[in-house]
Amino acid sequence: MKKILGLLLLAAITFSCTSNGSEAEGNKEVKKEVQAKKVDISGKYTILELNGVNLKSKDFGKKMPMILLDGEKMSYSTNIGCNQIGGSYTLEGNSIKFLSGMSTMMACPDKLEANYILALSEVDNYKIENFMLKAYKGDELKIIFQPLKR
Repeated sequence: MKKILGLLLLAAITFSCTSNGSEAEGNKEVKKEVQAKKVDISGKYTILELNGVNLKSKDFGKKMPMILLDGEKMSYSTNIGCNQIGGSYTLEGNSIKFLSGMSTMMACPDKLEANYILALSEVDNYKIENFMLKAYKGDELKIIFQPLKR
């Protein structure tokens, strides 16, 4: 009888160890899949469109408005012709959120920068289409970014 109880106990311990090990392995596989699906959108982009309006280089002198996304620090730095603006951003799946941070405080001649800052704060998701980073508020396209060569 003691041998049978001992064998049952040994079987129970072996089964529980095997079960925990396979669960741990399964969790590792799920984490690998999530990491593999994570898209790196880090880089420097030109701002091509804001709220449905195409931005043209002739309107900005020498440089088109830009944004730099730093995926390691999860921060951004941007300008749209007047002030330098920066902050952090979060990514989860196709969700993106730009959080305000620092900004220079020069008076800007038009409302373009104010509209851009508002659009950045409203953005909640993104898509990559035709190599463009498109930022949306729900289904509404707010900003189109064109990547520059890395």
